[in-house]
Amino acid sequence: MPKVRCPKCKTFYEFSGLPPKCCTICAQKYENDYQLVRTLVKENPGIAIQEVEDVTGIARDRILSYIREERLEIISSVSSFLKCELCNKQIVTGSRCDECKHKYGVEEKPQFVAKFTEVDEKMHIKGKNKK
Repeated sequence: MPKVRCPKCKTFYEFSGLPPKCCTICAQKYENDYQLVRTLVKENPGIAIQEVEDVTGIARDRILSYIREERLEIISSVSSFLKCELCNKQIVTGSRCDECKHKYGVEEKPQFVAKFTEVDEKMHIKGKNKK
């Protein structure tokens, strides 16, 4: 396996060609951060993204990356800041709309844990607080 530089911490590691595309230390930190966000949202339904960032110290960009990975989801059916990378259609999670996933054969299995509202960027555990 080739040695490559970790894009996060700049140390060298053996790259297997499979995700994650960073060293094991950074990959573990990324996963630990996700678990911290998940726990906070579970314990505080309706918490805003900014509050999660303030409480945990986890950057907004990282929280948004969990949305791109389909680990978190926007509550509103129309997101003003999240768009399909192929057709630019507004989406609520991931990086591609359902039409592009279907058209290009991309099957992404969501791991939804929490949702964000588009208007006030609040989130809760999916399936809870349904009205």
